[in-house]
Amino acid sequence: MAGELIKMSKGTLPDKTFATKTIDADFATGKVLLFVDQDYIHEVTSGPAFQGLRDKGRRFAFPQLHFAAADHVIATDESGRACLPYKMQRMIDNLKKNCEEFGIEYFEQGSENHGVLHVIGPELGLSRPGTVITVADSHTSTHGAYGAAGFGIGTSKLENVFAYQTLSMAPLKVRRIYLEGNLQRGVEAKDVALEAIRVVGLQRGAGYAHEFSGPLADRLTMTQRKTICNMGVEGNARMTYFNPDDITIADLRTRPRAPKGEEFERAVPVWLSYASDKDAIFDEEVSINVSNLIPTITWGTNPSQSVPVDGRMPLVDSLPLEERASAVKAYKYTGFIPGEYLMGKKVDGIFIGSCTNGRTEDFVNAAAVLKGYHVHPNVKFAMAVPGSERVKREVEAMGLHKVIMEAGFEWRNPGCSMCLGMNPDLAPKGYVVISTSNRNFEGRQGPGAITILSNPQMAAYAAIKGEIGDVRNHNYQ
Repeated sequence: MAGELIKMSKGTLPDKTFATKTIDADFATGKVLLFVDQDYIHEVTSGPAFQGLRDKGRRFAFPQLHFAAADHVIATDESGRACLPYKMQRMIDNLKKNCEEFGIEYFEQGSENHGVLHVIGPELGLSRPGTVITVADSHTSTHGAYGAAGFGIGTSKLENVFAYQTLSMAPLKVRRIYLEGNLQRGVEAKDVALEAIRVVGLQRGAGYAHEFSGPLADRLTMTQRKTICNMGVEGNARMTYFNPDDITIADLRTRPRAPKGEEFERAVPVWLSYASDKDAIFDEEVSINVSNLIPTITWGTNPSQSVPVDGRMPLVDSLPLEERASAVKAYKYTGFIPGEYLMGKKVDGIFIGSCTNGRTEDFVNAAAVLKGYHVHPNVKFAMAVPGSERVKREVEAMGLHKVIMEAGFEWRNPGCSMCLGMNPDLAPKGYVVISTSNRNFEGRQGPGAITILSNPQMAAYAAIKGEIGDVRNHNYQ
């Protein structure tokens, strides 16, 4: 339940980040100008920003603080470039040319550091506590897993980041989401994220940073934290984060571009100092006990429309007034019937991947469910798409790609893939797709396709059964 509303947060990670990164303030608008520590660039949104610099005769203020990779429109099957429509290939080619012209590091498809931006940034060790990170992409909230302030921005703001390395932002209210209890078998970070979105609601997320803390938060792996932060924007939060701790530091020690030696040791106390103070004041507090949480799936066309796998889809009249119109629209699109169960619903396709659930740990979990089983003959496609080349290499080194392929999945090359209908990986109209990605909007995975979000274990189990089932009933370790 929500705690008492407080007028202003104090001593929180966002407060400290804004305090150290603000280089100017506009008292008329109430906004501050933040220095941007890192910016990641992809092929879809960056073209106009590059052209804006060119038109104005400007250069990057700090080109070394940017890197680029094509991830949204690339083909993930072995045909690669050969099957890409001209428009998609042109985006990729233009990104590479723009990076060459402006001196920006570019990770070519197939190179060792290539992948989805929100996967490779943390892998490299560029996402660090107390940093401000921008990407012209909604899911920049992912980097908050490291205690970074990750902001998704539009193209006009991207041009300013290119030219001045700054971002104009209004200070945020802060909501603490206190996680306690223990996760059951078959329940993953994705379920925690969907539950938090459902509890807080889309309307209440606007204008807030969401801090995930509490006994459970302190035990979560970095992959689990990334999944929850990735989904933060789906709850309408402006940024989502975990406080940096020993788990954060241990992860950063392994990253190739994190500081090394004495420089790393000097950075550790600074990074840890960004954590919210023990007596920090929050604008609102919400407590969620996950002990009774069970695998969760979505029934509608936004991630807040979720239900426990053994639960019924809600009757429209049972929902708050402000949610009823979107529910009516969702039921019309999906054809699902209010009050019925999704359990047992036949599925046409499975997608395991994306910047939400495309990391090594996600494929370990999925492979555990798939081992010794095979995709149901009624499932028309099953794709496993690693989030980066590094993930691909790690999964293959463990031999888990063979488990995934022997089960009947395609093991593809890294990319955003079926997370969004912007590349060749599309589901036909009317197909029901179980997806580990972050959005179930209308047409998100193809015009007329129906997306049901789940965790990787649930997606793997649906592939085996050919229908939605409760993975807790599955015989696996």
